[in-house]
Amino acid sequence: MQSMKNNISKFTSASKIQLDEVNRILRAATVEPLDENTVLRAALDHHLLQNGSQSRAQLTLSAAKALGLSHNNQIHLAAAVECLHNASLVQDDLQDEDTQRRGQEAVWSRFGSNVAINLTDLMIATSFVLLAQMDNQSCLPALLTCMQRAIAVTLQGQSRDLCDKGATRAIKTSLAVAESKSGPLFALCLELPLITADKFSSLSTAQQAGNFFGAGYQVLDDIHDAENDQATENSANVVVVFSEVLSAKDAYCEAQTVARHYLARAQQLAESLPDNCAALLVQYCSMLTQQLEESEQ
Repeated sequence: MQSMKNNISKFTSASKIQLDEVNRILRAATVEPLDENTVLRAALDHHLLQNGSQSRAQLTLSAAKALGLSHNNQIHLAAAVECLHNASLVQDDLQDEDTQRRGQEAVWSRFGSNVAINLTDLMIATSFVLLAQMDNQSCLPALLTCMQRAIAVTLQGQSRDLCDKGATRAIKTSLAVAESKSGPLFALCLELPLITADKFSSLSTAQQAGNFFGAGYQVLDDIHDAENDQATENSANVVVVFSEVLSAKDAYCEAQTVARHYLARAQQLAESLPDNCAALLVQYCSMLTQQLEESEQ
């Protein structure tokens, strides 16, 4: 099965012009307080050489547009979410000791662990600054609270994952970790536009939709990485955990069933959100489910 990230990148809702503007604003806000020719600027530019799928930016732009938000709000919400996601990537690579990211050296591998930590902190702080550029400042407290919660839940899942690494893990624990590590940032793509549009009654549904999609996305990534992770006995991989009690073939099948369940729940919840604001998430769910079905044939 091809990488889920590569497949999602083919689904481009936002225009290249919009995504370029998101990237420009993200970088400008991050480097603004820094002196020129500093290692932090070099590390940021290196990391941003490759943009990845930008699926979270696209989801945010799509939701914000459907909810009738201004262009300024669309761009800054998307930049805030994308900045936060990039911070998580720099940190993940350091903590997992992955030396490659998007086909090039990871920040910590090229510039050292201390620079990676500092760049992570800088980008998290910048994500909050980007929210401060919204047209309507009355929604800012709710936006900040929502983002802080997403960061807290994500870090909680990451901490749990790292602390349990190498230990025998129950499947329930593995799925809970997958949901908390990947779900909150996908949920933010819907929650922040809904808050800005004053549709607070839909936040719980959006949060659940994002969490279910994040969990399904993570399980699919585990399926893709299963062969390598089994060789290293990576207990963070759901397929590896299933393999403790099932045959290799049955472990794959069970993981696929779990992923399908998460994606179906995410799609159902996304379809119920107002103004069809989660239409792109629904498309992601359908596309990944179809790929699952094709891989099982």
